[in-house]
Amino acid sequence: MNEGYSSSPHESESEDHYHPKRAFIPIARKIELVLEVEQSVKKEQKISQNKFCEQNGIAPRQLRGWKKNLANLKKTLDKTTKKKTLKVCTRGRPSRLENIHDKIMPWISGMIAGGKTIKVRRVAIECKRLEKSFRRMKRYTLFAMVQRFLRANGVVLRSVTHKAQDDPKAKQETAFAFLGTTRPLLSAPNRSKAFIINMDQTPYNPKESDPKTLAFKGSKTVNAKEMKTSVGRITALLGICADGTKLPPLFVFKGSPGGSIQREFATFPNNAHYIMQKNAWTDERVMLHWVETVLKPYVERAPAGIVPYLILDKYSYHYQGSVANQIKDLGVEWDIIPGGCTGLVQPIDVGIGKPRKYRVRNHVENWMLETNNDRVSPKDTRQLIAIAACKAWENLPEEVVYNAWRRDKFGYFPNEATKPTAFVEEEYYSSDEESENGGTMRLPLFLFKYY
Repeated sequence: MNEGYSSSPHESESEDHYHPKRAFIPIARKIELVLEVEQSVKKEQKISQNKFCEQNGIAPRQLRGWKKNLANLKKTLDKTTKKKTLKVCTRGRPSRLENIHDKIMPWISGMIAGGKTIKVRRVAIECKRLEKSFRRMKRYTLFAMVQRFLRANGVVLRSVTHKAQDDPKAKQETAFAFLGTTRPLLSAPNRSKAFIINMDQTPYNPKESDPKTLAFKGSKTVNAKEMKTSVGRITALLGICADGTKLPPLFVFKGSPGGSIQREFATFPNNAHYIMQKNAWTDERVMLHWVETVLKPYVERAPAGIVPYLILDKYSYHYQGSVANQIKDLGVEWDIIPGGCTGLVQPIDVGIGKPRKYRVRNHVENWMLETNNDRVSPKDTRQLIAIAACKAWENLPEEVVYNAWRRDKFGYFPNEATKPTAFVEEEYYSSDEESENGGTMRLPLFLFKYY
């Protein structure tokens, strides 16, 4: 019989007329009962040992066994208590980053003090620059090592700002109703996934820094430095197709149409379109320009019998009379996503926005870190943003665009599986990149790449 449990009702003993239910009894409680029964029997002559066992829900046979093994029970309790209270007195194996501790920590402190926005990825880049052997390590192995090193030195990731948004879950029923009517239209015989299009505009402000940065534990304020430039908001009109195709982007810069800024467009990448608007907003003129320069050339390539289908969100200029008429004149059918549902059923919002913005922001931040220049002229800023935005859009893999249309229960093609993807990085080194035989390496430009 296991002495850690009270007696079973199926056991029969002449003296144990009381058989309680099985229950676990800790060692400390066993010792306590043994000492308590001796005091109770001595103080109250009328109570017997069997009566004491009945009152405490144990069998007399158990109590006798505990009395006999009281010394062993006390030794076992002492060992158990020591194990629970034992504390680790060492910090474990030293980190491989301790060799560059005196170099990397002042660098981190300087970046934090200067309000630079940095994350674990940026620290890993600096570690690889300081120690050549880290360049042969796998990405996630290096990141994990850097994270442990930062925690051990009191550096954590902190939020700079937080912007609240409406919870898209409240609009799930509306989103399901929209999908219920749209899915049959997209699977009709006159449709082709290459001509099922979603377009949306997304802003970018070069002055906005990453919302999180490294800081020391306990710091009450977290500073972030922004680019010093007069160039404000820039808007990108992006279009994607259900087969993974990306339409040429249209970038809207702030300024007067036909002004001197527009002459700079000749120096921008030629795989995109550009237009001026006084506030860099998407108005009727911008929408008509997108339809004429982006949508029209693309849908004109549609095979005979295929009717293009355009999905837009509920933005007033998307379905304004002149814009709607021009879209219809191209033979394109279109539909509007219900308000508040774009976070659930708009492919660009749910699958494209984040990886694209990360790529643009990382390219700009790396340029600032490499050149150590916070003040940029408006002309250079516009060219930098145009190059970064075009490169980010060009390198966005087809699989990411394809999967944006097939996201779980809110996908437009529920019977189609997503394509495998992976998260890797691309390194772009300057011309004086360090060779395997040695040399001086400039800071590499890292871009996120989603596969």
